[in-house]
Amino acid sequence: MTSTYRESNLPLWTGVNRPLTFLESDSNIYDKESRITTLEQHVATLSSGAGIDYFSVTGNQFYVHLTNHEILGPYPLPVVTFNFRQDGTPPGTWLPSTLYNSMDVFQHNGTLYVVNITHTSGLTFDPNATDGSGHKLYSVLFAQPQAAIPLGGTTGQALVKHSNTDLDTIWQTIPLSGLADVSLSALTSGQLLAWNGLKWVNANENLSNLGDVALIAPLATNDVLYWNGIDWQNGHVPFSSISGNLLISQYQYPTNFGLSPSVATQTVDPTTARYFEVSPTVSITFNASSTPDGAEMKFIFNSNGGSQTITFGTSFRSTGTLSLGSVIGKAFTVSFCADGHYFFETARAGPL
Repeated sequence: MTSTYRESNLPLWTGVNRPLTFLESDSNIYDKESRITTLEQHVATLSSGAGIDYFSVTGNQFYVHLTNHEILGPYPLPVVTFNFRQDGTPPGTWLPSTLYNSMDVFQHNGTLYVVNITHTSGLTFDPNATDGSGHKLYSVLFAQPQAAIPLGGTTGQALVKHSNTDLDTIWQTIPLSGLADVSLSALTSGQLLAWNGLKWVNANENLSNLGDVALIAPLATNDVLYWNGIDWQNGHVPFSSISGNLLISQYQYPTNFGLSPSVATQTVDPTTARYFEVSPTVSITFNASSTPDGAEMKFIFNSNGGSQTITFGTSFRSTGTLSLGSVIGKAFTVSFCADGHYFFETARAGPL
């Protein structure tokens, strides 16, 4: 049954364009009552023991399946479209002074945010920023886990506690003094790091304390350190034992070095000259300031007839003292060669 309309309202319905008869009016009322009764009976059937069996979704359409096999729906589901930003470094990172539209998605410090209101970002990020009317600009989509590693850092840096707050960590370059088993005091040039039984400390380490060095006492001038197959050992290395290429540098000593004629005790330096000449007016005792291995010294003594005596001290190994005699104008020579410990007499001549 259909309804009868008095006037037309195209395209919805066509009317009779006259007043309705009593029968037409009653028929219209009967039609509506019949439809309502049918709906009431249907609803009564649904409510008599029927329940929700399961839900289903097809595309964006939502359906409710009842236990009596009836299906309610479809109900359209709202569709949310996110725009994942690709700008920033790394891509998707929040940027200052940048236009953000509603539903844009970005990350900041590992937390994912969605934009609620279109706006231009400020100079610094504020997760609680509003539009000035109390409406928040951002909502959190996914929060960074509390135990996540923070962003940033450079090669070689370590993750360390930033404060006593739980999980507050930062990337940091750890200095040597920041290590738990290192305790440094005032540093000076040439110090080493040594284990004191409890911690690593800075110390002035001696060569003899090194594990692969075995020094033999006494140390002598011009000793060298050489590998003996087990340890580094001090000693004199014969020239014949040196292999490979040698670069020999010759120091040109003065050929003659005058000494004081009137000082009774004198120390001579074998690195300043090879020949020492003097005409003593008093008896003199000579000592050497050093005994370089292989160094040579030759003394020339000129007599003035005073019978002065020349004595060679503890750094010399001589055949004895030298008396210059009472003859004026005579000359005497004494030659020495050092082994690194002493100057040994190699020749003596005179009077000449």
